[in-house]
Amino acid sequence: MRLNLAARRISPYGASTFIIDSYLMPLRPIQIGLINTIGTWTLYQREVMRFVKILGQTVAAPMTTAVLFMAVFAVAVGDRMLDGSDLSYVVFLGPGLVMMAVL
Repeated sequence: MRLNLAARRISPYGASTFIIDSYLMPLRPIQIGLINTIGTWTLYQREVMRFVKILGQTVAAPMTTAVLFMAVFAVAVGDRMLDGSDLSYVVFLGPGLVMMAVL
């Protein structure tokens, strides 16, 4: 193997490299600090794009399901449920439907 010292360059990843017989050989491994900021940012961007692509499945579907449950139970049970308190059935049902949509 022949080492061409004139071919030394800085790679886009920050490590110095040598071109040896048309192969890039790192002089040292890439140093990553306490937090891999490039990797973290890349992961964040990918997850946001994945979420945007499936927005209908992640947001719209649970909201539609909760609204339909609320409408059906409000019409079907509505004023017929008497439990002795001043709390209406729709107000009682709301938090449960929100938790169902979240999970």
